[in-house]
Amino acid sequence: MPSATITVIIADAQVITRNGLAKTLEAIDEIQVIGTTGCLEEMVALCNHHKPDIIMISAAMPGIDNVKPYRYITAEFPGVHAIIIADDNDFETTIAMKTAGEFAWLYKSATEEKIVTTIRAVHAGTYIQELYNGYSTNAVNRSLLNTLTPMEKEILPFFSADLTAKEIAAIQKVSPRTIEGYKEKLKEKLQVKGRVGLAVYAFINNTYLHTLLYWVWVLVASDTPDAIFADIAA
Repeated sequence: MPSATITVIIADAQVITRNGLAKTLEAIDEIQVIGTTGCLEEMVALCNHHKPDIIMISAAMPGIDNVKPYRYITAEFPGVHAIIIADDNDFETTIAMKTAGEFAWLYKSATEEKIVTTIRAVHAGTYIQELYNGYSTNAVNRSLLNTLTPMEKEILPFFSADLTAKEIAAIQKVSPRTIEGYKEKLKEKLQVKGRVGLAVYAFINNTYLHTLLYWVWVLVASDTPDAIFADIAA
């Protein structure tokens, strides 16, 4: 095996994810996938046997003795580096990764180029912590809220809900084009790249609570509960 080869073990409970990632890396000459698993015990055994350069592990994998598996592995095998694989809407993991600042990570939707670049950087020791797979680190800078107008602050929380521009427009009694305009202005001011970045910003800075209260009000004010109770009584 060439000395320049980067050995990788992939651990993810989802067969499609781990096999798909392994297939992606097969085409890269300098990277060799030496094992895939969805089992924590097998992951530890593989690391013990192969001493890989990198483990790519799902953020959803359960802990080992109440310790995150990637933290457990890197502690048990100091020469092994970890790349955490997170679901695209897994805000909890992205926030934790930013807070910890000690592990590399990727979204499952990351491009082949992004995956390979990250593996190479982690192996070379040149990886630079990124937030939200390329979204600006300013997404956690609460001071940027001060740059928003009152209306922009009111609109922002709705991007953390599963609402279309048309639905937000109906709530705010404006046109969908106006909402799209607000979205572009918010992206510029908060220095994020898309709707996910806006949702993350709203989530981190607790502005989503405004949206939550709105939906509570809708539930209470609508006729839906009466219909539900009527069905139950019937």
